Amino acid sequence: MALERNINQIFDNKLFENCRNLIPRFGLSNRNFTEFKEGGVIFQIGDSSNFVYLVISGDVKIKYRNINRVLIKSNNDFFGNLEITAGTSRFSAAVAMNDCVLYRMDKNTFKKLSSSVARIRVNIHEVEKNDLKEDGESRAKPDLPSMLDLNRAPIKLNIFKRKKEEVLENEEIETLLEEEEAKTKSKESEVEKEIPDLDAAIKEAKSERPEDESLKKELLGDSEDSINWNFLTIEEPEPEKKEKPAKEEKFEAAKKTETKEKDTVQNEKILVYKLLENHHQELNELRVSLTQKYDSYFQTLTKIIPGITILETCEKITSVFLKYFNSNYANIFLVNEKTSNLELFYPQSANIIYAKFDDGLTGKAAASNRISIIGNPEKDPIYNSTFDKPKDFTKGSIAYIPLSDAENKLVGVMQLAKSTKDFTKENEEALKIFANQAGIALRFALINDESCKHQKLTAFGSTSNFIMEDIKSPILTIKHYTSLIAKLDIPEQIKKVLVMLSMHANSVLDIMQATFDFSENRSFIKLEKVQFDEIIENILELLSEYTESQNVKLFKKIGNNVTVNIDPRRLYVACFQIIKNSCEAMPKGGKIYVNTKLENKNLILKIRDEGIGISKEIRNDVFKAFFSSGKENRSGLGLAIAKYIIELMKGSIALESKKNKGTTITITLPTVEE
Repeated sequence: MALERNINQIFDNKLFENCRNLIPRFGLSNRNFTEFKEGGVIFQIGDSSNFVYLVISGDVKIKYRNINRVLIKSNNDFFGNLEITAGTSRFSAAVAMNDCVLYRMDKNTFKKLSSSVARIRVNIHEVEKNDLKEDGESRAKPDLPSMLDLNRAPIKLNIFKRKKEEVLENEEIETLLEEEEAKTKSKESEVEKEIPDLDAAIKEAKSERPEDESLKKELLGDSEDSINWNFLTIEEPEPEKKEKPAKEEKFEAAKKTETKEKDTVQNEKILVYKLLENHHQELNELRVSLTQKYDSYFQTLTKIIPGITILETCEKITSVFLKYFNSNYANIFLVNEKTSNLELFYPQSANIIYAKFDDGLTGKAAASNRISIIGNPEKDPIYNSTFDKPKDFTKGSIAYIPLSDAENKLVGVMQLAKSTKDFTKENEEALKIFANQAGIALRFALINDESCKHQKLTAFGSTSNFIMEDIKSPILTIKHYTSLIAKLDIPEQIKKVLVMLSMHANSVLDIMQATFDFSENRSFIKLEKVQFDEIIENILELLSEYTESQNVKLFKKIGNNVTVNIDPRRLYVACFQIIKNSCEAMPKGGKIYVNTKLENKNLILKIRDEGIGISKEIRNDVFKAFFSSGKENRSGLGLAIAKYIIELMKGSIALESKKNKGTTITITLPTVEE
């Protein structure tokens, strides 16, 4: 069968109706397409239930063992899900009516998809409801004796059916009662005709076993109260007593007994119908109430979707939770993959706030992966005032809600606080549903955020590599001729200029190479033991010309000549990026101070400027890739590259800043014995 098989074809299936853009593509592959010839058996009754089938083309006939109905599945239908949902082997058989192409989805993927996307669960429910619904002609007649048998399991009523399904109306019940009453009045026809099936069933049930008093009480009430029931029976006037032969009296007595039994059975039927009518009305009201509640759930869940960034996603999630649960405050902690701790991500905070797993109420919720609602959290013995409540929250209830993805892997924890009423039991059930959707949305946003950063770095690295290949040749030419000229008999001052030109040529190559290594996350570095004072003097001499071109004066205080294990050329790149950033913070010029000191066998290098400073809100982000605090035409990679290089040399870097007073970058490098 010639057919171009594309994985996108399956998203036209009814399984993905109204949600194809939300589908996670785990386990979906072109290799899962399969063909069946006309008459081919897809599965039989008793087979293992391992797959759900999506019809791409052709027709499939399905016969269920316990349902008197044959189903035909065509393009964009799906089947084979009922047994997987029930957790049983196949209780149906499927045969290809003509040549067809199916997409075979394993049950694990099917379960993951249905648990990940709420709309898929709705689609599955709608199809299963139609598949299990029998038409009027093939529906079996009710077996009333079996229904009234107390030894059997109770009748299961489906209260979750939609409004559009047919229900037993009051007019139908009244019509049924009128028909039964008409039958009782025609006494002669009742003697000659057969008793209706319902009467025979009840009579047979009564004759086969002793009368069940508990069932009678359940359906009819206490027998002593029977005088309060009005069955609208008409009593005929008694005829004058005449002496009759014994045979005739015996016949009339038997006839009266038979009539009395029929009246009793008829009255019992009327009571049954009345009870069913009352129960039906109650169930109908309950069904409408549940339908409205779940419609509200679904409409709210559709608003919890991934945004363009992780921050936008957190804003959407917080807005939905606050509005739906009538809450006042909300915090979202995300799992830090590097430290495995929880870090406050939303709302943005000037200071980094961490919560360890199993520490405080927040950490306990993360460790147990269970929602915890605390009425007065400050009085709880494990309460941690550092992170266990949202800012400005004073009193009330807080729900600590773990947010997990489709794989049940923890993404974060939400703190949802109410200052007025407490959370109800119904709120707790809704929180579980919303938390699942929020965790999935956050996971998608995190994946998208990391993907965007990786793509940017890849593109930047490719550009850096391209530029480096182009400029490497002319720079090497400059170095070659400067070294040749330096060997000639020329004045000493010219030789110093040539050495400076050669060092600058090397610095250009080093900057480009460091940028390329950072974008590719390469840890290539050449460590060597050197005297730090000598290295930093050469670096500052090279950078002094750059600072002068920016109308910035460079001051230094160097006096702790110790041995360090570093890559001198990479250290130059880190210092260049830091000082370049300081010059950009002083567009009208200023001063930069560089000093060193020895502290606990560590060399401390400080670079301080007199620039505009960095606000508290963004201070934690300045070392992140592509972050720029409003500077035009900047890549946002300078300080990220500097941090990357310092950490490769087993050092650390930190920042202190005051608004409009300047910023200090502190580099710490371990010393070594000579």
